Amino acid sequence: MDAIEGEDAADLGPRIFDLGPNGTNFRVKVEKQGDYPTYVSSKFAMPSAIDGVNDNNMQSIYDGTIDLPSVFTAKSPEDLKVMLDDHFYCNEGGSTNTNSEVNNVSESYSSSTTVVQTSVPEPAPSSNNQTKEDEDEVLKELLAGIDL
Repeated sequence: MDAIEGEDAADLGPRIFDLGPNGTNFRVKVEKQGDYPTYVSSKFAMPSAIDGVNDNNMQSIYDGTIDLPSVFTAKSPEDLKVMLDDHFYCNEGGSTNTNSEVNNVSESYSSSTTVVQTSVPEPAPSSNNQTKEDEDEVLKELLAGIDL
C-alpha cells in the first residue's frame, strides 16, 4: 500500500503495475516469526526491466490476469457476523455470545455431566532376560503386515 499511497508513492506509484522497463519488481522476503512465516519485509524494488517480458507478450500477461472479486466475493458485515456467530461463538441463533452467556452455558453442562472413571490395565512386566534376537523377531512380526 505504501507503493501506491504511502511514502514510496512518489518513487513507485503506478509503476508497480507496469511490465515494461520502467516497471518495478516485487521482492518477496520470507522471515520466520515464531513458528510461522511472515512476509512483512517484502517490498517493491526500484524500476528495472523484467526478464522475459517484451512488447509482444505483455498484453497476453495482462489478459491472463483473474478478476479476484469475481472469484472471491467480499462478504457483507452481516454475513461476517453470522459466520463469527456460527464458527467462533458456536451459536447458530444469530446473536453474539457474551462472556456471561458462555459461562451460563458451561455451568449448565458441567452440572449435568457425569464422568465415569475406569481403571487402566497395568502393562505386563517386561522380561529383562529377553535377548536382542527376540526383540528383533517381535519387531519383524509387527512390521510384516505393513506396506511401505
